[in-house]
Amino acid sequence: MTDNVNHPSHYDHGNMETIDVIQGGMTAEEYRGFLKGNIIKYISRADYKNGLEDLKKARWYLDKLIESVDDPSLKVFAIFGRLARAYAKSKGGVSRE
Repeated sequence: MTDNVNHPSHYDHGNMETIDVIQGGMTAEEYRGFLKGNIIKYISRADYKNGLEDLKKARWYLDKLIESVDDPSLKVFAIFGRLARAYAKSKGGVSRE
């Protein structure tokens, strides 16, 4: 059974979930902004699109936001993300500047 809230199948490719890739490519501040934007999106559309499922998705993003506030190591993830992009660029890969 597909879990569209916690582990949607369309975001599960390879060894990492998409949210982890997104987090790794952003600073802690950018990541928190991304999470806040998704919370607003899912709450504001719940009455018009997917109802309870959208509210659960908003709660999922809120839980991630709370975790990010409680976890000072996010700064370390941002540094690793920048290092990974620099390495990929040095090898001819794609880099987000």
